[in-house]
Amino acid sequence: MTPSRGYCSCFRCAIDSSKWQDFLTCLTGITGTAAAALVSHDVATNASALLAFGGVQADPDVQQRYNECYVAIDPFRAPFLKRLPPTIVDGDELVDGEAFQRGASYNELIAPVGLQHALMLPAIKRDRIDLVTLWRTRRLGPMDARARNLLASLLPHLQLALQTDAALKKADKEAFLAQSLSHVGGTCFLLNQVHAIVAMRQTAEALLRSGDGLCTRGSVLQASSPAMQRRLSSTSNACIAHLPSNGALRLKRPSGKRDVYLLVSPVRLPGASLIKPSLILVKVHDATAPVCLHPDDLRARFGLTPAESEVANLLLAWRSLVDISAVRGVSVATVRLQVKAIMAKTETGRQSELVQMPTQFAPLR
Repeated sequence: MTPSRGYCSCFRCAIDSSKWQDFLTCLTGITGTAAAALVSHDVATNASALLAFGGVQADPDVQQRYNECYVAIDPFRAPFLKRLPPTIVDGDELVDGEAFQRGASYNELIAPVGLQHALMLPAIKRDRIDLVTLWRTRRLGPMDARARNLLASLLPHLQLALQTDAALKKADKEAFLAQSLSHVGGTCFLLNQVHAIVAMRQTAEALLRSGDGLCTRGSVLQASSPAMQRRLSSTSNACIAHLPSNGALRLKRPSGKRDVYLLVSPVRLPGASLIKPSLILVKVHDATAPVCLHPDDLRARFGLTPAESEVANLLLAWRSLVDISAVRGVSVATVRLQVKAIMAKTETGRQSELVQMPTQFAPLR
């Protein structure tokens, strides 16, 4: 396999991120190594993930296993992020070999496929750090001078390809965020995994400027009261971790105006490879401006009748059963039966779950 093929494969990745596995496999061929991995670290969220894995030792499950079980205990992660070497570095320079071989990640993930010697190629930017690691077996031993020289000549091109890939993904993400917020409508925020605002609508900006219930610390969205902030943080964390959570919070406003409701939902960006959802949607619903979903949409999505659709919209406005009974001119018992049917069709168990229904009509997940 010729070095020129490696260069071509590298630049294909810049415009098609699905080709990274092909490039890594090609790289193992031209350097005589057994396996190669691409790990990316997001500086803002301090989150790392294995994005691609290639080579003769490639295991189709290794990417998911690493991201689920080993990324947090990767022995190279902390020393590499502390030093941030600007050029090729041997794994032995970062981690003591004997200590590394006693660790869980080596014994459970690396040793079973016979890998031992690691060589790392970094690509460092302000907000993202990428690392290509080449692994050799005990029999192959450390990488020879010819292969190291080849990698040294390839490194600038690899760094450029990774930077181009990151820029294209950022542009795609910004377009997706703008489209998503447009579909959701109303007052809403998109947060990352540390609850920093990555996008918001103009009405959300106006709410922040008023300081009436929500504010920011740095770029992190926060509730004005400590008690509500704890609930918002807990609900957002549970949302990201796929844990059961209320998802709907009632927010009292310091001005004395009517309360608003915060609907918290997980969001996954297109093509996201991380195990956890990429973002959090926080939609602010003002009780004085109730959400109204079209009966045709409710019938198509949940099979609701026209009467059930009217009751559902009143529930979305946080109206009580007595209020709904008065508005529709029917008994409370009839409303209770209709609510029971709505809950069954929408697979919800309480009103606080039902009010998240508007988020299901946006292409977010």
